[in-house]
This record gives sequence, structure tokens and C-alpha cells, in this order.
Amino acid sequence: MKQTTFFLLLALLCIPVPGLSTTSTSGCHCFRNRTFDPTDRYNADDYLLTTTYNALIAVSFDISKRQIVMKKMKGGTNGDDLLIGLYVSTRTSTPLDILLSIRDNGGSWQDILQAPNLKEKGTADTVLSAIRSGAKTEEITRMITDNMLCSKYNCSRQDLDDLQKNNLSDKETGLVFALNKQTGTPLKKIVEMYRQQKMSWSEIAHHFKLSPAEVGKNILGESE
Repeated sequence: MKQTTFFLLLALLCIPVPGLSTTSTSGCHCFRNRTFDPTDRYNADDYLLTTTYNALIAVSFDISKRQIVMKKMKGGTNGDDLLIGLYVSTRTSTPLDILLSIRDNGGSWQDILQAPNLKEKGTADTVLSAIRSGAKTEEITRMITDNMLCSKYNCSRQDLDDLQKNNLSDKETGLVFALNKQTGTPLKKIVEMYRQQKMSWSEIAHHFKLSPAEVGKNILGESE
């Protein structure tokens, strides 16, 4: 880590520093296709997967879905950084915007968690330990996703392991659990519809008479 970034890290973890950039130049990821179209079965899949995953993050970290979308679309925040930032913020009581400012100015998550003035709450956390050890981003986001799913749906480790054997992404895994909860369809059956029957994700939702938007809204409205 560069020396300037190191001092920035120490300063930001002590006090807010105004004027630092929390934006990047990444473009807006707007979704034109938000409803299932039988003539183009995959056109709404990106929207369905993103809106359901954003909803899962929102209920898991007590943040509005609008805030998530605004940070990604207008703030230019990388989705992985936002997820990791929310988790680190929750576990250390460090404001999210400070963490994202550090990232935007060149600090890594490993750098952040190795800062001597960053205090972890409670007992040792496996996710934070993985970040400190230099684990890959996809490994970290998978661990956080697993935690969110187990908290939201009370799923077992075996359920997660079975789904991971099918090489599903974090977003796809979240969607499978959401559809299982909302339709009562077994997890294995939903995966079979996607893998064996070659149905698109939005086609599967349509099969259960759910629009992509409804799946996301249901996650936000489900009682625990």
C-alpha cells in the first residue's frame, strides 16, 4: 500500500474527511428489460437476478433498496465493494461511506482491516478473517451471501453446499432461495428447471406467475 493511502486510511478511520471522492467513472447499469418476454426468454434475467439480490442485501443490512441502487448507479460503487463494505461496517461500526472512500482512494479491504485503530465487534468473525488473509473477492462475497441466506431463510450448510455443486452465482443462489420461499417449490426442483429443462430464470418466475419485480418486492415484504 502506498504511504499516502496508509495515512489516508488512518485518518479516515478516526474522523470523517470531507471532500474525498466516493464516486467512480463506471457507467449506469440501467435495465431496459424488466418483464418476461417469451420471444426472448433471457431478456429479463439480469434485472431479475439483480433486483432480488439487492432486496436480499437490503433486508440483511437494514438499508433501503433505493440506497443500494443509487450507490451502484449514480455513485458508481462496485457491487462487490458495496456488499463487503456493508458487512465490514456492521462488524466494526465504521461508517460505510468512510470505508468506500478508502477503497476509492486506493486502500484494499485487507489494508482496512489491518489498520490498528479498526475495532471488530464481538467474537472473531470468519469473513473478516478471510479478508485479512487476502482471500479472493469471490470467496468473500460467497461467504457473506451464505450468511445472508442462512439468516433470511434459516437454510442449512448442506442446502448451500448442494446448490454450490451446480456452479450457481451468488445472485442465482439468492434467487433459488427466494423462489423456494415464495412458491414452496423444492430447491432441487428449481435448479432442475434451470439446468435440465433449460428454462431462463425469468421464465421460471413467470411459470410461478411471478414478475421479476414481484420476486424482489416479496423479499422485502416477507415476515421473518
